[in-house]
Amino acid sequence: MESNNENIEQTKSSQLSKKIIDKLNLEQVVFFKDEYGDAYCFCTINNASKAYPIRGSDFQDYIRHFVYIHFSRGLSRQTLEEICCNLEAKAKFTGNEHALHVRVAQHENGFYYDLGTNYVKISDTGWEIGNTPLILFKKYPIMKNQVCPESGGNINKLFDFVNVKNKDQQVLILTFLISSFIPEIGHPILILSGPQGSAKSSCLRYLCRIIDPCHTSDIELINSESFMQAASHRWVIPLDNLRRLKDNYSDLLCKLVTGAGHSKRRLYTDDDDIIYKLKRVLILNGINLPVENPDALDRSLIIELERVTEENRKEELLLEQDFSQALPQLLGACFDVLSKAMAIKPTIILKNKKRMADFVVWGCAIAKALGFSEDDFLSAYDKNIKISIEESLDASPVGVLLLCYLEKYGSIEGTPTRVLEMLKLDMSLPHIDERLLPRTGRSFGRKLQELKPNLEFLGYEVVRNRGKERIIHIFRKKSENNDENVVTTTTNGQSRHYDDNDISFENFDADIPF
Repeated sequence: MESNNENIEQTKSSQLSKKIIDKLNLEQVVFFKDEYGDAYCFCTINNASKAYPIRGSDFQDYIRHFVYIHFSRGLSRQTLEEICCNLEAKAKFTGNEHALHVRVAQHENGFYYDLGTNYVKISDTGWEIGNTPLILFKKYPIMKNQVCPESGGNINKLFDFVNVKNKDQQVLILTFLISSFIPEIGHPILILSGPQGSAKSSCLRYLCRIIDPCHTSDIELINSESFMQAASHRWVIPLDNLRRLKDNYSDLLCKLVTGAGHSKRRLYTDDDDIIYKLKRVLILNGINLPVENPDALDRSLIIELERVTEENRKEELLLEQDFSQALPQLLGACFDVLSKAMAIKPTIILKNKKRMADFVVWGCAIAKALGFSEDDFLSAYDKNIKISIEESLDASPVGVLLLCYLEKYGSIEGTPTRVLEMLKLDMSLPHIDERLLPRTGRSFGRKLQELKPNLEFLGYEVVRNRGKERIIHIFRKKSENNDENVVTTTTNGQSRHYDDNDISFENFDADIPF
């Protein structure tokens, strides 16, 4: 008897599921799969036409509401599960494939920006708010709707809210902000550092609100899987008040810059994978520089903030009101500049391509659209490279010892093990706890490989000879024009000038582990 009742209930559930799916098909709801084969539905929820994951809570709430409106009844979990299973199969096996994006996208000859309820199309002739539904953007609960942009704003109004006074750093932060609306390029990691009271968190928060407003203003570093999942749901990755970023997270940040893939098992009961292939905009802050990994620093823009003086400090509530009022025109000003930069970019030809080449080319175009010159941007960017190199060397005990040794003796040569011993045994070098140094020649060789680009930038040659023994030879390059080998950097407020005749490496912080 119980078995018959269960069969009757299952039949009723299946019949209701079929009616609901037939009704959905009449409502111009589109079912499809994304580039990874996951099932989506394109429909209008809360006046926003977006692609919603069929297994997501927003779409399932939409189904419950749809059934209540059209059938005047609720749904059991069993019926809802059956509907979702059928729609998922429909999307995966009969639906078309559409590549989906978060907040920004490139489509045809323009860039598209998701406002939440509609979108903005930006081209080299201007920008406009579009109303024709396009299957371009994903929707996640964490995402907030953006304000409607207004034309005629002044982008320099940003510095009423962002505590950046240095002209070079203003050029960098403006090019970073506007380039953040460009999809499919590698964006440098923006690192904001400064003492307490320098408005680091406010700067991060306001930049996020312009580029990618979300319900949370920070991502917690719990583990790599949760971090990548959070990163997949937003365009800007904010990391607030960091002390030191562990190497595994530094590697993940580099992947988010380059767009390298990352995967994890979907469930512990099967072998299915969840695949992440993401390029994102990253903003970090901390009192001290939270990143020590040379590869991550080489992909970074470092902005140093000064403490806000008492006479210039504003009440947070009033500042928030002023920013909310200015936001529509700030956003519109970003689109105005980006449109001009799109027209300028084809004219940008650089003889020497730097790392982050796509960003550098766009940076030159954006700088010209802002009224600066290419040289203004390139000069500011080169200064930033020097800062990142210096920070990378200061963070490495090996770098500290090696540069001090080269200052004293001019060169060093030997097997990796022998060179390491020479650095450890020379009592004239700064004292560093041996626990912070590599234990073997092999690990020293790996560390030297990380430091090699920075040493070469400072004018040193790193040669590895492979014969019966692996020999490392580090020496200063010789040039006919000595001025070409002069490099000036600054550490802890102290200027350093490196050339063939005058090398000074005092003031290295030797207590920071690599």
